Amino acid sequence: MNDLRLQLITRALDGLDQLPAAERADYYDAAAGMVMVTHPDVSAAIAATARALREANAAQLLMSSLLRAAESTNAH
Repeated sequence: MNDLRLQLITRALDGLDQLPAAERADYYDAAAGMVMVTHPDVSAAIAATARALREANAAQLLMSSLLRAAESTNAH
């Protein structure tokens, strides 16, 4: 029997690539919570994806900040 929860989550997550990383991570965290008991391996993978998105987003923001600071320093 197919698990309708997984099908629902799959459909709900479709198209999230259009959202900012932090918002996508929030949706992934919610999805991980929905299947934590019934599919712990899937839940762990989804939660890991959310963490990776947040870490990548933080690294990108830091890089952008450092580049702006360097540009500002070189402009003077």
